[in-house]
Amino acid sequence: MTIKTHVQRPESGGTVARIHGEFGASDVDHLLAVTIDVEVDGPVAVDFHNAVAVDDSALIMFAMEFSGRAGHGTLVGLSEHHHRLLRYIGLSKSATRHGDAD
Repeated sequence: MTIKTHVQRPESGGTVARIHGEFGASDVDHLLAVTIDVEVDGPVAVDFHNAVAVDDSALIMFAMEFSGRAGHGTLVGLSEHHHRLLRYIGLSKSATRHGDAD
């Protein structure tokens, strides 16, 4: 595993899973498990601001599974390239955003 995940619960509600390090294919299952564990507490934001690198195929694998769940989740802190890539696979703009997670 090449990422570290720090889970926070801001006063505004929900949960933020902050990603640190390089996000690759071997990290997808770990991140999915983390987000499933915290989903019961409301909306989940996965924050990639501190990711050193985000592999395109790993992001697609994660985003497709993450967006298919019941409940509300967003991906933040991605590059313009990654936003464009996610739009190509049909994820709505509301599921990804540039701003802060909290």
